Amino acid sequence: MYNYEIKKSDNYEVILKENEFYENQILASGLYYPGKSVDEYKINYLYDFKANEKKIIEYSYNITGELVGTVLSNDGIERKVWTRNFELLENKTGKVEGKNFSINEVINIDYEYYNNLARKYEEAYLLPIDSVLKVKLNVSFKNLDNKKFEDYIETDINITDDVTSLTENYEKIETNLPKSENQNISQGRFLGITFIIFLIIIIFFINKKIKEKMTYKRKYKIKVKKILNSYKDLIVIVKNKPNFDGMKILETSDLEGLINVSEQTKNNIIYYEEIKNMKSKLYIVVDNYVYSYEIKV
Repeated sequence: MYNYEIKKSDNYEVILKENEFYENQILASGLYYPGKSVDEYKINYLYDFKANEKKIIEYSYNITGELVGTVLSNDGIERKVWTRNFELLENKTGKVEGKNFSINEVINIDYEYYNNLARKYEEAYLLPIDSVLKVKLNVSFKNLDNKKFEDYIETDINITDDVTSLTENYEKIETNLPKSENQNISQGRFLGITFIIFLIIIIFFINKKIKEKMTYKRKYKIKVKKILNSYKDLIVIVKNKPNFDGMKILETSDLEGLINVSEQTKNNIIYYEEIKNMKSKLYIVVDNYVYSYEIKV
């Protein structure tokens, strides 16, 4: 029986723009990175195929990118609204007579280009989206039995978030070894797998907290952009916190009421973001009173 094992990896590093904050311009993998500081991702794809019999193996591969934009719908589900495809590496072919073949390719991802493209889409359609670039090494091969195999390594890069990261989306090891051969391997890996499961549980709860925060930020950004676009003729955006010393501040939970006051008094509404992507307020000054509305999700 023709048995095989495939090992895959996507080692990468992050190259930063010139800045005064980091000692090194190249950062290691597995971290979160400020999006505005990233110049490019440098990804090294490794694909190693090993079989138990010598055969003539013909293979081909390429690298593609798919930029996917999603929005968070009212029912809390992310909906795809935009995709664009890119050919990052043209198709390459190879042929070997033996038990194994390997692919080793390095691809540079211009983070700023894809980030700018996604931002232009947001501005053109006044639609805040979350964008992910799905980079894939696509592999196809067959042997003398004329059996064709399709495989891939996929890495997903967050594009429009303030903080970017890379997520692996593939199985690192694939095999068709029968149970009798696989059993010894499984026993040897039992303790390692148990430890990994423990780590996965910890990471799960950490990621859950991160996702909850990111979901809030998405909803917040959508609400803020909707308000600013709907009432752009009435709202003035300021970067410094307004000083209302000596004035009486009246908190209100009614946005429409605040808009009506602005239209009736002909006074502009002041918008100030207290915590970036988390908390902001609208103010309108009428005589010695300040009407205040906090934008909440």
